[in-house]
Amino acid sequence: QIKRAKILLIDEVDVFFNKDFYGNVYTPSTTLRDPTITSLINFIWRERKSKLNLDKVKFTNEYKACCQRFPNWELLIEEAVKDMIFDVNNFESHDYVVQQDKIGYIEQDNVVYNVVYSYKTLFAYHFEHEEGKISKASLEENMCIRIKCGSFSYAEIPLEFQYIIGVTGTLATLSDSGKQVIQNVYKITKNTFIPSIFGKNNLKFTEKDDIMIENSNDYFNVIRREIDNGLRGRSLEKRAVLLFFETKQKLKEFYDSKALESIKETVAYLTEEALAL
Repeated sequence: QIKRAKILLIDEVDVFFNKDFYGNVYTPSTTLRDPTITSLINFIWRERKSKLNLDKVKFTNEYKACCQRFPNWELLIEEAVKDMIFDVNNFESHDYVVQQDKIGYIEQDNVVYNVVYSYKTLFAYHFEHEEGKISKASLEENMCIRIKCGSFSYAEIPLEFQYIIGVTGTLATLSDSGKQVIQNVYKITKNTFIPSIFGKNNLKFTEKDDIMIENSNDYFNVIRREIDNGLRGRSLEKRAVLLFFETKQKLKEFYDSKALESIKETVAYLTEEALAL
């Protein structure tokens, strides 16, 4: 039997080199569900503000019942409890969206529901259920201990293919280290550059004009002045202005600020959640 060569197609090489892929791992997992596990999780959630630690949890009836139910997996349960204790106090530090009675995450401009962040996702379900945004059925569906089934390096996956072909618009501007990885690790040595149909980019960045350092009290006021200048432009004809913020929280702070109050009714804001609908 002839073994056919495997060919990998890569789209947008700069995406492959971002923090979500290159240097990161894919960790599939399976779940273990049982009423004793549900009781243990509920206990950790209820007592999250009581300075829980592993020793305290191990003395509880909930933990003992769980170990009695799975006597050969006590070490697994212990490790899960360690992760739960950490995540129950840190779940609010990770960004998620609540849609369709589920906790989702923004990935590549889409909301995905098949990704979990350890037990942070579980406790996000608990929190949003108490807020009335997640149903009891949806919460109970996510009550489980997660068993990791190994980790797979994204960086190693291309090495499993005999040939690698890709299309990208960012190869010329890729960092030197990225280019070295492509050539030395993945053995991609042939490149073809095709002129862009959009023509030359005429945008120019001038450090002294395009970087401003302001104190926090004037920050929103300076942004408002930039908006006013942008609306008029050089030709004095009104035009649209696009404003980007690093976080949704900062966007909403500006949207509700005094600085924007007089033109607020003409302003529309868009977040990743809206883009993913």
